[in-house]
Parts: sequence; structure tokens; C-alpha cells
Amino acid sequence: MALVFDLVGHEDLANAIALNSTQFQLARVLGPVFAGVGFRLFGLAGCFFANGLSFAAVVIGLAMVRFDRPEKAGAAPDRSLRDKRAFIQDLTEGFRYVATRPRVSMLLMISAVTSLFGAPYLSMSPVFARDIFHLGETGLAVLMGTAGAGALFGALFLAYLGDFRHKGWFVLGGDLGFALCLMCFSLSTLLPVSLIFLFALGFAIVCSVAVTNTLLQKLVKDEMRGRVMSMFMLSFIGAMPIGNLIAGAASHRFGVQHTLAVGGLIIAVFVSIVALRRPDLRDL
Repeated sequence: MALVFDLVGHEDLANAIALNSTQFQLARVLGPVFAGVGFRLFGLAGCFFANGLSFAAVVIGLAMVRFDRPEKAGAAPDRSLRDKRAFIQDLTEGFRYVATRPRVSMLLMISAVTSLFGAPYLSMSPVFARDIFHLGETGLAVLMGTAGAGALFGALFLAYLGDFRHKGWFVLGGDLGFALCLMCFSLSTLLPVSLIFLFALGFAIVCSVAVTNTLLQKLVKDEMRGRVMSMFMLSFIGAMPIGNLIAGAASHRFGVQHTLAVGGLIIAVFVSIVALRRPDLRDL
């Protein structure tokens, strides 16, 4: 993620992140469709084998990336990855930097809370497809593809807006919209209604996460960007398995629907409190 800034610069950063989200979400739409067809034709092992081969295109694409980054006066020299002291020192400096930037730390906190209590809907989708809507593998692909389609339209919407104002409201509003749609989806037993809420929550979460990405890259210093974006990935992706573990344990006791609904409620309450108490985020 930090490489995007070096490739496009400050002015085109918002559009670049939106386009990056677009291609990622397009894969979310097409992936379940191909997986449903591939599962019937080649089985589960064949799907995983094809998925593994697809990463070769990613590696080749990254190897072809070239950019010229001018050296800045006074910039810290590159240090070896084998230098454990340098690694610990850089890590500590990164945490200190985030701790002294309230807006940056709060954006990371929003990302972590959203992922912790909201991301389990992805791992719970097979349960909804099987037990709530009584669908097979193709039905699961429809559920996942609908959420991906909403996310794709959200990314295209951000690309259309470009570098707009009031990004803080987009982060908070998108997160709140995601939470409300998650609650409605989890409690719905009608497939058409649930698909509408899936589409809407996909749209909302991409608006929030992509704009958070843009704000973080613009708020931090160049020498700290890589470390802060690593923390962003840790807060969003790293919280997912913890959230899945908590949601899995809770669903055995309270049921899948109530578990996801409570997760959405926690996100909605948290974001509402942040929106009311943090005008510095609203004004971003």
C-alpha cells in the first residue's frame, strides 16, 4: 500500500487507491462465480490449485513495477533486514509516532473495531447459505458475489469522486452504514432482502476502508508511511482471525444471526461515539 504513494504522488493518491480497490473488488465479484463453476467441474482441490497458480501473475506484475524515487536530503540510510536492533527500533518508533498522532491512532482503532466485529460475516456466510437460506454452493457464490458487487460499485464511486472534501464523514458514515446493514442482514430471513443489505454493506465498507487508506497516507510523514500502513493492514486483516474466533464461540451459544447482529451494534455504537466526540476526524 505504501508503494502506491511513491508511484502516483500526492495529487493522484485518492484516485489511485480507488482504482486499486476497484480491481480488488472486481476479483471479489468474479471469484465466487468462477469458484462455483470450478467446484462443480474440478472439485475443491482443483479450485485451490488454480488459486495458487493465479498468484504467479501477481509476482510477475510486481517484478515489472518501476519507479524513480528521488533521494531526500537528510533521509535515513537503508538498513539491512538482518539487523534485529534496527527492526526493533523502527517498530518502536512507528508505535510512538502513531501514539502521538490522535487522528492517525483513531483511524487505526476504527479499522480494528470494524474488522474485529464486522469481518466475521465473511466466514459466517456459508452458515447463512446452508442453514438460513437453504442454498448450496451456487447460493453461497451468489451471497459472496453480491457483497463483492456492492464493494465494486463503492470503489467505482470513490474513483468518480476523486480527491473530494469531508473524507472524515465518509469514513464514519461508511462504517456506520456497514454496521446497520450488517445488523439488518443478520436478522433477515428473506433472501432478496438479505441480498440488498449485502450489496449495501459491501458498498459502505469499501467507502470507509479506502478513504481511511487515503487519509492515513496523507496524514503521515514519508519516512513513517510504510510503518503506519503496516499497522493499518495489521489492524484490519490482523483483527479478522481474532474476530472469527470470538464470533465462532459466540455463535455456538447465541446463534449466528444474533452474533453478527451484536457485532454490528457494537460497531454502530463505537462509531457514533467517535463521530460525536472527535470533531477533528469529522473535519478531515
